[in-house]
Amino acid sequence: MPRTAFIFGAGCSLGTLGPASPASKDFGKRLDTAHPGAFPALDKVANHLGRPLGALSLEQLWTCVDYHAKFEKMLPEPFDWREGSRDLKRALIRVYGTDCNNAAEKLAGKTKFTLWKILKQIRPGDTLVSFNYDTIIEGLASRLGYDLRSFDYELRDDVINLAKPHGSISWCLDLRTGTVTSSHLDGSPLLKMIAEHEVAEFREPLVLGAVPIKSELLLGEQKSHGCGEVFDVVARQWRGVIEAVRTAERLVVVGYGFPVEDDYGRFLFTEAARLRSEPVAIDCYETKDGWKKTKPSIEGVFAGKLAKLKRVDKVKPPHPWF
Repeated sequence: MPRTAFIFGAGCSLGTLGPASPASKDFGKRLDTAHPGAFPALDKVANHLGRPLGALSLEQLWTCVDYHAKFEKMLPEPFDWREGSRDLKRALIRVYGTDCNNAAEKLAGKTKFTLWKILKQIRPGDTLVSFNYDTIIEGLASRLGYDLRSFDYELRDDVINLAKPHGSISWCLDLRTGTVTSSHLDGSPLLKMIAEHEVAEFREPLVLGAVPIKSELLLGEQKSHGCGEVFDVVARQWRGVIEAVRTAERLVVVGYGFPVEDDYGRFLFTEAARLRSEPVAIDCYETKDGWKKTKPSIEGVFAGKLAKLKRVDKVKPPHPWF
């Protein structure tokens, strides 16, 4: 049966919820303005980098913490990256959990906004791919009464398939046992986020870092830490993405730019495109300014496998909000 793959990125949440769901480049700014002093370990990271927290992106903060963790034995004076990691996970829960959920509550009863109109197009057999840590899309799909199920080895025609290749603020990694809870037993998505206090109890959300070397994708490293299940869960998500892109008759891309900086992601998307038997039509929701970068990026990934590429519009929030 004909299938459509819907691919959602950070621009979708930002366009729908506004500053409550900041792009990664504005993550430090969000913390500095909405939650000043709430995450002291991240203030220390900013001080170490010699810049104010409000001027730092999520990538800059996370890479600094991650590299100190990976190269601790090589550095003569490494800072306490464990404290930084805990505060970073707490900050992710606050921003992409609490803040996003509070903003999303204002969507109740509203239907005149871009994301709602897009989700109304989804049918059983389609795949919903979300690169977002938040659960806004899953929540709206649930409100529509959709039977959404996490990808589990093969695409299904009787449900809407879900893949979250960068993890979710609602997925729980238990650091004591190395186990991951990424869905309910029946495969339906988890909507309730991990609580901030649980991070101190050796439980944290499983989200892939905004860093160059994503350890979750390295089986050997995960096994060495007793967390082989992390690799299995993440690998299964990416298999779902590849199967969806390889077999879909149409792609709908919403606020995702196939960033050239994401080497491994582009490699996997490119391989999925190469495996296609026929070219694919792509509708992309993007701003006019963003299209200047996103268009050539998509053309590079789907070279020779593009039937049509069209910019539809930017993602718009409900109007009026109040």
